[in-house]
Amino acid sequence: MDTLPFYQTATYSVTPLGQRCGLIQWVEGSTPLFQLYWKWRVRRTKFLAELEEIKLNKQQANTNNSTPSTKRGGLIDISQKHKSNVKDKSSTILSTEPTRPIEHFFDKLKEVFAENVCPFLFINFSILQDIAKQRVADRRRWPPKLMLRVLQDLIAETPRDILAKEIWMHSSTSGSWWERTQNFARTTAVSSMIGALFGLGDRHLDNVLINLSTGQVVHVDWNVCFGKGKQLRVPEIVEFRLTGNIMHALGPTKVEGIFRQSCERVLEMLRGDKRIILFLLETFKFDAMLDLSLLQGPSTTRKTNDEMASEIIHRIEQKLLGYELIYNKSGEKDVEGSEMASGMLRLPKENLGDEDEIKNNIELQTFKREQSSTPSSEWIESAQLSVEDQVDLLINEATDLSNLSLMYEGWTAWV
Repeated sequence: MDTLPFYQTATYSVTPLGQRCGLIQWVEGSTPLFQLYWKWRVRRTKFLAELEEIKLNKQQANTNNSTPSTKRGGLIDISQKHKSNVKDKSSTILSTEPTRPIEHFFDKLKEVFAENVCPFLFINFSILQDIAKQRVADRRRWPPKLMLRVLQDLIAETPRDILAKEIWMHSSTSGSWWERTQNFARTTAVSSMIGALFGLGDRHLDNVLINLSTGQVVHVDWNVCFGKGKQLRVPEIVEFRLTGNIMHALGPTKVEGIFRQSCERVLEMLRGDKRIILFLLETFKFDAMLDLSLLQGPSTTRKTNDEMASEIIHRIEQKLLGYELIYNKSGEKDVEGSEMASGMLRLPKENLGDEDEIKNNIELQTFKREQSSTPSSEWIESAQLSVEDQVDLLINEATDLSNLSLMYEGWTAWV
């Protein structure tokens, strides 16, 4: 049982100097999670390059020690051939510089698509062009099952304990390790519940920092807030970051121990202070320096600052009352329940027809699916939940692989 009588979160000062600039305090002693992940990628890439070099050296040694053919001219010709082969292979040694996460994602995406596209499975041609050019496209047109496969493959290639090992390596005793792990679980719970309440998004690896000396989590870059992440071109499905490496660093019980207890207590305290929170948010309606227009979605009807503030306050009040917005996974299917919802068309071989007819069928079905996928059908509101049920829902949604597979690749959901 977690007996800590209080919870805290790291803060830092922000001093506005104008409408478009200001000063932000430097957070000492904190390391971005991306830096830890990148260090592992560099070590792994160097290790694979060294393995490849050892393999080529052994191959060259075996070639030099092998007995060449005794045919006329064979001694010179075969030995020269082997030397040229070794030279060519040595030029293919893996680079010691790993690819960036986005490039890594698209490499895996192309690989998975190539493995799964067969003669009787057709995908909208524009989707393949988006993948080839690494463009940010409408993800609703991408096959969800294949996107899930991409995420699963990336997860299988990435250790789950990168962060947990870093905390362990920075701890001199088992007692200090346990203290840092508890602190990490508590501060992660605090930031997760606050982030879920205020709609904080863009929680990629560079925006989540950790102090390895204390285990405290620090979040930076609050630009995407108040649900703005749900309105991005690649909408954010989860409320906070609770991926594999985060879970494994929470301690032996992962989400079922101190983390869940802390989430419930923090949410209970936020609900208890609902009137104070809403009162403070009322200032949004009267702050002339505040521009909420950037939080508006791609709607033709533009709202005033007062209307936007009222909408934000109402959304937060609903969360404090126990109502949550859930991504409607059933909305990925079209009205006929066919596989067109995923952007795929499966046809029997005997009914393929010519290429133009197939392409027209694909575009027609994709158009029907896009027409039925309205923004209002993407999110549904839950029933009123208790504190425990609301925390349980948020955790389940944040750890659901089908949700994580729809996140923007720069979010690196596999880490």
